[in-house]
Amino acid sequence: KCINIGNGESRVEIDITTVCWSPRHLKWVYALGLPMLVIYSIGLPISALVILIYNHHKLHEANVLQYIILLYQGLNYKTYFWELVNTFRKCSLLLLQVFIPEGYKEYKVLLGSMILFVCSIAQGRLKPYKIKVISDLEHREMVASVMTLYAGLLFIQSSGSLEVLNVIVFVGVVLLNARFFILWFYLCITVYK
Repeated sequence: KCINIGNGESRVEIDITTVCWSPRHLKWVYALGLPMLVIYSIGLPISALVILIYNHHKLHEANVLQYIILLYQGLNYKTYFWELVNTFRKCSLLLLQVFIPEGYKEYKVLLGSMILFVCSIAQGRLKPYKIKVISDLEHREMVASVMTLYAGLLFIQSSGSLEVLNVIVFVGVVLLNARFFILWFYLCITVYK
């Protein structure tokens, strides 16, 4: 991740002696960053999707089930691919954080919110989970994420004159996140009884 150190100069955050996009930095980007991006962020989810598509008509068979149950456990038969949608969502949000420069916080929030909105609409229409409370949990997580993104932007942009508004927004975000964590904690307790 690059940070602006002033005078329009960006440096690598974990090694301030390295100028961003310099030959030294590019060497690491091409040798390590790009292969990791291709293999882990793109290659593994696509490989998992191909395996699921190839075996989707045999998902209930024991010999297939034992190898790929982690990829679709808890999902409806027709939405066996949903965990890969979640993986795409999470990777996309991480890629926004890494590749959009620090000075474009508004774009990060806007694009992140758009990704979450599209996934939330798809989740609401497809209803991918067998258990309704899991769908509710995922919906709460996406709402809390969007509100946290916008609240963070507000805190960064606001001046000291909006202190009361900042406190109100902060309390709202804490309550939304608490609403998500309470349901998550409840599910953890009931599942492991």
